[in-house]
Amino acid sequence: MCDKSHRYKSCPRRGPNSASAELKKEGEDKSSLGFGGSFAPAEALKLRGGWRLKDEFGGITFGLGLEFKGFSFDYAFLSYGDLGATHKAGMSWAFGAKVEKPKEAEVPKPVEIPVVRPVETPIINSAPELAWTGEENYVSVGLSAGMGNTATPFVYRVKYTDADNDATAGGYPKVHITKGGSGVSGSPFAMEYVSGDNNTGAIYAHMQRLAPGNDYAYYFEAKDSSGMAAAGMPAIPVNGPVVVQAEVVSIPGGTNVAVADFIGKNVSQADASIVADFLRTELVNTGLFNVMDRNNMDTVLAEQKFQASGCTEQQCAVEMGKLLNVKQMLVGSLSKLLDSYYITVNMVDVETGKITASYGSDAVSSRELKDACKKIVEKLFRK
Repeated sequence: MCDKSHRYKSCPRRGPNSASAELKKEGEDKSSLGFGGSFAPAEALKLRGGWRLKDEFGGITFGLGLEFKGFSFDYAFLSYGDLGATHKAGMSWAFGAKVEKPKEAEVPKPVEIPVVRPVETPIINSAPELAWTGEENYVSVGLSAGMGNTATPFVYRVKYTDADNDATAGGYPKVHITKGGSGVSGSPFAMEYVSGDNNTGAIYAHMQRLAPGNDYAYYFEAKDSSGMAAAGMPAIPVNGPVVVQAEVVSIPGGTNVAVADFIGKNVSQADASIVADFLRTELVNTGLFNVMDRNNMDTVLAEQKFQASGCTEQQCAVEMGKLLNVKQMLVGSLSKLLDSYYITVNMVDVETGKITASYGSDAVSSRELKDACKKIVEKLFRK
């Protein structure tokens, strides 16, 4: 129900159509009930009606309102019971600038600051490289000798380099040894670390004795820890070595024999000379050879101004043997690869100048070098 003039626009609005009820208590004994509603058949027309249930001044009420471009008209009918009815009408006209209700300030939403993540630079893995070690006998190859016999310990060496300092994958580098185009038994062979580091060059090696043949070839393979394959000249097959059968030739009893100082490979010259002394001692212990004492050898060679050190070639051995007046010269070398030692001995006939036999023996420690020399001597004669 509307108060005062009962004009529609003075009533609270909850929408174009509405209904309401009102209960009033006046004093201790009097109370009244009223209800009504409004209906808008068009935007400019509003109809209102209601009923007041009251002992005095009760009755029906109704009204209407018109609004159009600032002009408005309101009419209301109110019944006051026995006192009759009241008619109310009013007009208004609004002009001038339209006053708009100020809008409520909007609460700004918090600005989300985007999280700037650092740009991840992709990691580029550099391929590892294989190269020749550049050591003596390994300047442009990866094999210690291009020729030998079945007793020769062929040593394969290669250098692995990785700019990222990545280690080799497990079991690498490997050396592939082929014969007639097919891998020999056990090939490829895992190589063992010798020295150096990955980013400047680490050297790996492998020793292998081979059966007779002239159709051998070898090449190297390596991968880094991420599986990237290495490239380089050593990855291309290289022919060699040529291997002949080692002849086992016995020296007749009473033969004059001399042993030249061994050449040291990856060992000191002093160690190589000591092993040559081991071989002399074992020859003497057999009681079958006339072994020239080292001191006598040095004296004779010094008188003849002959340089004996480094004598491993056949011609050198022949010249030395003639000066010492012996029939057989034994020349050789002591090599070390990782923790193993390898002894190679060639027997040279002084009269013919030919290598009549070649012997080899291994030792896993320096304590076994004497036994290795003893095994070589046992091949020199028949008991």
